[in-house]
Amino acid sequence: MHACLIYTSITGNTQAVMENINDALAQLDITPQLIHVRDLDFEMLSHYDYLIIGTYTFGNGDIPKEMMPLYHYLSQTDLTHVRSAIVGTGDRFYPYFCGAVDRFVAPMQQRTDLRVTLKVELYPEQKDRDKIPRLIASLTR
Repeated sequence: MHACLIYTSITGNTQAVMENINDALAQLDITPQLIHVRDLDFEMLSHYDYLIIGTYTFGNGDIPKEMMPLYHYLSQTDLTHVRSAIVGTGDRFYPYFCGAVDRFVAPMQQRTDLRVTLKVELYPEQKDRDKIPRLIASLTR
């Protein structure tokens, strides 16, 4: 089984969460590949068993501009055989906490087998890292 973990990160918060997920998957019988969105070959996504998207939220609940090509690709491509998850980081100070996660839900529900979402406030703390096994269990069952 192979997992593609696609992320973008400005402050390092999202990258840290995705690295934690990558490390947890590597302990299982799953081969993870952690890819920054700028290095993504979209056509390869159909070859994965699992897809995990990690994004921060920009502005007032928006998807960052570097993630928009992925968003549009997922909105138009049939990947219903791929189990997926969305992970986001954000700050509760803003009215739409992790709004980018919520915006990714609709296309991923329609075009992938979306299993789970996870929202993390700022840098992942132990309580956030403790949720990773449940995220993986929801993704892989």
